[in-house]
Amino acid sequence: MTSHLAWLDHDSTARDRMQRILALFKNKDARDELGLGTVRDSIADQLFPGTSTIQTRLRYMLFVPWIYQRLEADCVSSTEVARKARKLETQLLDSLLTREDQDGIFGKRARGEIKRLPSSVYWAGLESWGIRRFPGSQDEYHRAFDALARGGHAREQLCEDVEAPRLRQETWHPTLPKCPEGFPDSTAIALTYDEATWIQAHIIELHDGTVLAQLARDGVPDGIEAPWELSHQPRVTPHNRLRLEHGRRFSCAMRGAALLYNYALAIRRNGEGRPRWPTRVDELEALLHEWCARLDTGDLQRWTLAEFWDVVRTRGHAVTPRTKTFVDAWIDIARRGDMKAVLHPDAIDLVSRREMQLKGPRSRFVNEATYKDWGGAAGIGAALYRWPTTRVLLADLHAGLEVR
Repeated sequence: MTSHLAWLDHDSTARDRMQRILALFKNKDARDELGLGTVRDSIADQLFPGTSTIQTRLRYMLFVPWIYQRLEADCVSSTEVARKARKLETQLLDSLLTREDQDGIFGKRARGEIKRLPSSVYWAGLESWGIRRFPGSQDEYHRAFDALARGGHAREQLCEDVEAPRLRQETWHPTLPKCPEGFPDSTAIALTYDEATWIQAHIIELHDGTVLAQLARDGVPDGIEAPWELSHQPRVTPHNRLRLEHGRRFSCAMRGAALLYNYALAIRRNGEGRPRWPTRVDELEALLHEWCARLDTGDLQRWTLAEFWDVVRTRGHAVTPRTKTFVDAWIDIARRGDMKAVLHPDAIDLVSRREMQLKGPRSRFVNEATYKDWGGAAGIGAALYRWPTTRVLLADLHAGLEVR
């Protein structure tokens, strides 16, 4: 299947013009205003399982279990574990900030006031990659610390508490690389060779057949800015190529819906009959023209939506009938490649009603407070299915594999 990238592949003049327009939006908002997250996350989980958009560096996949292994060894009580884990994560932050490589360090700006700790960000990924053996949430794990210390019969009771079929003897993988001496007061963000080898093996074992596993094995080709560009790689399987192509088409088509949603907000009128954001009406209309002009309508018309929905509907990713109806209706508009259809009142009503169904009284179309908080560019970026994060994690992995 041929990949079409015309909508991203601007000449230098068009690219500069688009960047100038986008630069006008001072407060970009990446939230999922049209309820497309389930579809996007299903594709991302199939391509790059265990990742998330807020992960930063790969060695946190080891930092977190090392911290909790220490707390388990110290028989910390359930009432104290959250506080002591936070203290160790803060110590880790202080240590990492003494090093030259500080890219992606959690809390680099907030320091001791950090709100979202790495342990919560990586918790799901640790299970997906088989590093975490405990089957419950982080809060359930904290509540289980007393039982973990007692062991034996208490472990069986713990299984019932977290509704898991059974609790393995280990809460962390038994072959986890050994915590380095002096951790967390003396450590760096870069993986050692042994650590990278171990993580690589885990990704390949647990997620063999995914794009993530292939790239963990083979490395990331240069110049890949969007995941579907990988579909040209010779070792990408037909099944993964299909997923990448579905992701490309969905990202391309639904970006227009996000642009029109912002356009609909921009033309919302005040009491004097004028748009609240007259300048942004023009800016967003220009972006819609750019998007529409670069659509490959033939490619979209060849897209088999029934096959797409079969791919998207996976375990843990239930698509609601309303979401499917909205996406199908918008793609029908996009397939026309006609600005008259895109700016038609019916199309504007489609995206407006979708947001109002999702948000109810907090919809920006009916709520003054939420409308005033709108920055003018809510969710207009292309869906990249966590590729920017994945690319960094894989770069860390292969940098570690080169260390001897």
